[in-house]
Amino acid sequence: MRSKIVISLVITWIIAIAGSQAAAPGEVTGKFLGNGQSAKLAHSWAEPTEKWQGEESYVLVLSEKPATESKQPDFDAFFGELGSALTVKLTKSGDIFGTEVYHESLEKKPFSSLGTLKLENYKLEGDVISGRLTTDGPDEFSGETWEVDLTFKAKLSK
Repeated sequence: MRSKIVISLVITWIIAIAGSQAAAPGEVTGKFLGNGQSAKLAHSWAEPTEKWQGEESYVLVLSEKPATESKQPDFDAFFGELGSALTVKLTKSGDIFGTEVYHESLEKKPFSSLGTLKLENYKLEGDVISGRLTTDGPDEFSGETWEVDLTFKAKLSK
């Protein structure tokens, strides 16, 4: 009897740990570094935007502060109103066509980057976009370094 309770507790513990590793809709996990300093991006927001080369597309904002009060989260993220933030424009098929980086620890912020950020494990299921964004290690921009390795899930607005 006692061994069944222990096994049950161990299984529950393993499931809890495994579940905590994945981002829930509206959340972000991982690292966002600027000049070696970490920013805790904890919120995600996404909505459809104008088509890109004839394909449906979305704007995704990952930020320190929630965008719940914002009328234009991508605009507010660009100017630091949501704390450190990463804004990514992507197509329905998962191609990135725009990136805006605002990190509190960078002197030259915000800046645009294209080609540095990669999207992996991308999924669009119903109204939820998820995936992993990475720079595959530190990247340099105007003498400063930034690095991204984030897993996200964002519920589409509108």
